[in-house]
Amino acid sequence: MFDQPVRGELPTPYIWETELLAVGQQAFATEADRQMAVRTAWETLVGSGKLGYMALLRNLRNLLEANVSAATMAQVCATLADGRAVARSQQLPLRFLAAYREVKAVPSGHTAAVLGALEAAIAHSAANLRGLGPETRVLVACDVSSSMQKPISPRSKVLLYDVSLVLGMSLQSRCQNVVTGMFGDTWKRVALPRGPVLRNVEEFYRREDEVGYGTNGYLVVQNLRQRREVQDKVMIFTDVQLWNSQWNSSSLAQEWALYRRTVAPQARLYLFDLAGLGTAPLEVRAEDGVALIAGWSDKVFDVLGPLENGDSALAEIQKIDF
Repeated sequence: MFDQPVRGELPTPYIWETELLAVGQQAFATEADRQMAVRTAWETLVGSGKLGYMALLRNLRNLLEANVSAATMAQVCATLADGRAVARSQQLPLRFLAAYREVKAVPSGHTAAVLGALEAAIAHSAANLRGLGPETRVLVACDVSSSMQKPISPRSKVLLYDVSLVLGMSLQSRCQNVVTGMFGDTWKRVALPRGPVLRNVEEFYRREDEVGYGTNGYLVVQNLRQRREVQDKVMIFTDVQLWNSQWNSSSLAQEWALYRRTVAPQARLYLFDLAGLGTAPLEVRAEDGVALIAGWSDKVFDVLGPLENGDSALAEIQKIDF
């Protein structure tokens, strides 16, 4: 055994890519033969259970384009939609959105089933959001301003805007009494059905130009005040670069103070700083019902309970892997 490295005889460790690589290195008489070999390799991998959840999620387009059997796709969909598998995988909600967009473009008879399985998967990932009882009145506002059209990292295709919508729609899927909307130059309420997180995200994308690309987050609270509408939680998903582009005297700080004083004294405002810039358009003080939460994991919601119960949120924050 100890001589094997010297002789170059160490066995190649198994990884699922090796099977596909082996197929790719073979010579085939026809293109149809090559396609059949690729299809068989994918079917064998799925059937063996050697393809992990993340690998499955990232290769949905390849599986569909390989035209694997109906039985194989049924197994793929069952795995994707399995709540225990989702929990074990610890995938960020954004992974499901990326897969959803990839799959949507594939002209396959199995595409609809895969999209449904991805909806079920992200629903499982949102199932344990805390601090949101059935009687809790929640407003979810998504920032679609120009500054949100930036990738979360230099190599990522995921935008801050994506994060805003995925977290906002995940939250919306868990609330019984919820108002959702988006803001830019203006604030617009968008009524969407509870449940289909990914489809709702795409609907917001389709309608983003309806509010422009300004940063007028104060309009969210101003609208509540003018309607004299009581909300328990106002949740704004943003990069917190909120400025009044209309150059009047209104601001988020001013509107929040008025809203708490004249309409909803117990309301709480949560600013989810998705860019992690650490800036705030108003003072972040517990006595004013304001909290600034940085990060874009779905685990950001875990700190809501401790914050509202008057406990230290530090222990919960330290558990979160952003």
